[in-house]
Amino acid sequence: MFTKIFSIFLFLIILSLNCCGQKLILSIDDISYDQSRFQYAATFIKQSFEKNFLKHKGVTIVDRDQTQSVLKERELQKNESFIDGVTVKQDKALGAQYMIKLLYVSKNNELTLKLIDIETGALILFKNYPLNDFVNSSNYRIGREDFFDRYIKEQVQHLIYELDMHPEINLVRLEKKNNKEMALLYCPDGCNLKSGDELKVYFLKDSEYKLKETVGTIKVKEVEGAKSCLAEIKDGKNDILQYLHKNLKCYVQN
Repeated sequence: MFTKIFSIFLFLIILSLNCCGQKLILSIDDISYDQSRFQYAATFIKQSFEKNFLKHKGVTIVDRDQTQSVLKERELQKNESFIDGVTVKQDKALGAQYMIKLLYVSKNNELTLKLIDIETGALILFKNYPLNDFVNSSNYRIGREDFFDRYIKEQVQHLIYELDMHPEINLVRLEKKNNKEMALLYCPDGCNLKSGDELKVYFLKDSEYKLKETVGTIKVKEVEGAKSCLAEIKDGKNDILQYLHKNLKCYVQN
C-alpha cells in the first residue's frame, strides 16, 4: 500500500515538473539617462517593459532594490559565492536569474539594453533601440504612448525568443478543411496567436542541446480557442508529414 501511494506521489511530482516549463526571473533596473527632461519617458519605458514581460507565462519580475543589495554583497564575498561552480543557498535566496539595465543617450536619441546574468555578471544580450519614431529629441516627450507600448511589446517578444522562453506550440496533425490541408496547432499554455501570423515548423535534432531543424513554414488562418488554431502550410508539407508519420514531435515558433 505504501509503495503504491509513494509511486502516485512521485508521478504527481514528475508531472508537475514537466508541466511547469522553463521559468525566467528578471530584475529591471531604473533607466539611466543624461537628460533630466527624459524622466517621464524613462518611467513609461520601464513600466512598459515590466508589463509586457509579465504578460508571458513563466516570467517573474523581482524587486530591483533587493537585487542590487545581493549583487553588492556578492562583490564583497566573491570567494564564498561559488563552490565547484554551484552558488550557495544565500545567493539563490532572491531567485533572480537576469538583470536588465537600460541606458538612454540623448545625443543619439537611443535606448541601450543590457541583459546580465545575476550569478556570473556576464553580459548575455546587448541591444540598441533607436527612439526617433517615438520620442521627440527636442523636448524628450513621447508622441503616441500606445504606439510606443506596442513597439516595446514586440521587443520583449524578441527577447523572450532569444532566451528560448517562448511558449510551447505543437503541430499535432494535418487535417482537411474546405478541401485544403491545414495544420492543427495546440498550445498547452495558450497560443497568443492571431490570424495572419507566420510561423516556422521545426523539430529537435538533439533535445539535450536544443538543436533545431526547420522543416517548413505555416500561416495562421483560424484561432479556434485559447489553446488551438488552424494554419495554412506555406512550404515543407512533405517534410512535416514525414516527421509526423515517424511520431516525431513538431514544434512551431515565430
